Amino acid sequence: MQAVGELSELWPLVSAAATGYIQRNPQMKPRSFHKLSAHAPTDAEITEWIGSRATDEFGKSVGRIEDVYRVGEKLQWLLVRHRRSHHFLAPVRDAVGSGGSVFLPYTAEVIETAPEVVPGEEASEAVLKAATDHYGIV
Repeated sequence: MQAVGELSELWPLVSAAATGYIQRNPQMKPRSFHKLSAHAPTDAEITEWIGSRATDEFGKSVGRIEDVYRVGEKLQWLLVRHRRSHHFLAPVRDAVGSGGSVFLPYTAEVIETAPEVVPGEEASEAVLKAATDHYGIV
C-alpha cells in the first residue's frame, strides 16, 4: 500500500490521464479544451470550417482551412494554408470544429510536414496516399 505522500506525487499523472491529455513536455499545456461533438460532422458543417483557424493538439495555430477535398462520396481532407504559404492536407475524420477554430489532434510538426498540395488543383492519388501514410490512417 502506498503512503499518502507518494500518491500526491502521482496526482499530476493521474489527473492528466483522466482528462485524456498525456503531458509530454512540462512547458507545453493545452491552451483550451475542445469539446467533442456528439455526432460526426456533416458535409455542411465541414464546409463551414473554410476560413477557420486550424490548431494543433496543444491549441497552437498552424494555419487556416482554405478548402475541403472529397474522395468518392465523402469529404475526407482539409486543405490547410500554413502561415508561410505552404498548403498541407489534414484528415477530416478526427477534426473538431468550434467557435471559428478547427482542432486537429496532431502536433504542429506532424501537420507542417504533411505532403504539400497545390491549391485549386485536384489532389493526385499519390498525394492522397502519401497523406494517408503520413497521418497513419489505416
